[in-house]
Amino acid sequence: GDTHNFTGSVYVSGTLEANAYRVNTIDTSEGSTIFGNDSGDSHRFTGSIYIGDDTKLYFGTGNDVSLEYDEDGQDTLSIAGGDVQIAADKKLFFGAAKDASIEYDEDGTDRLIISGSAAGIEVTGSTRFAGAVTLNSDVVTQGFTATNEAFEIASGMGGATLSMQGNSTLAGSTAIGNNLAQTH
Repeated sequence: GDTHNFTGSVYVSGTLEANAYRVNTIDTSEGSTIFGNDSGDSHRFTGSIYIGDDTKLYFGTGNDVSLEYDEDGQDTLSIAGGDVQIAADKKLFFGAAKDASIEYDEDGTDRLIISGSAAGIEVTGSTRFAGAVTLNSDVVTQGFTATNEAFEIASGMGGATLSMQGNSTLAGSTAIGNNLAQTH
């Protein structure tokens, strides 16, 4: 085929059709750009894609969900308009060396597993468990001071049970209502 070289601008008022389209720069500063005309179209990129600060990436035909990185404000990645679903048996990692993780182990134990770093997991604020709590290791408290606070075991009907096996030490005032049973 023949090669045609142009210097300067070329304006086409109709449709420009080509089997291959190669450019060094696409300037979108003066308007929108549409790639594809069907949901089955596929667009592949090699290399990095940079999206400017406070710019949203939309999903859905009605821009139902958006993803935005807010660098100027809180330096956060925000997802708006929809839920975030992490597939079963996949972990959400924290730390550069994947020091801690959260995983829903659907195919194994069917449990939500929170795996802490070597230093452990810290839970702050009020915490409520609606269901059985099983501790499979030592329970250690250090420097715990309760001022007008309570450790409460409650259930809706008929009371609740605190079962302790092994050695237990309670220091200070201890109030026990109803029955206290001791077995040897």
